[in-house]
Amino acid sequence: LLEVLTGEGAHHLKTLGIQLPVAKALFRLLDVEDTRTVAVDEYVYGLLHLKGNAATIHMATLMYQSKRLLFKVQRISNLVEDRVMPMLMGVDPHLLGARSAAQLQNGVSI
Repeated sequence: LLEVLTGEGAHHLKTLGIQLPVAKALFRLLDVEDTRTVAVDEYVYGLLHLKGNAATIHMATLMYQSKRLLFKVQRISNLVEDRVMPMLMGVDPHLLGARSAAQLQNGVSI
């Protein structure tokens, strides 16, 4: 991100009519897994979609926020499957691997 926002990258963004704060905000929106990394093609695709009216930008923001929320819900769901479900069934989750916990949840004997 720093390479894009400084030097020649910043010049190209200004040439495209994209403000640096908008470019930073887009990066944060695209980084749905909070890894501080974004694929280059995904970032460029996002930049191209920001070149539009306020409704387009708002729609892109909603789309990426939904993606981030879905990722968080999936993490919580995995946590419940791996840790909570075995406890509810009377099994110590630390004794089970993720696969065994899923089998136990589905009624398959271990």
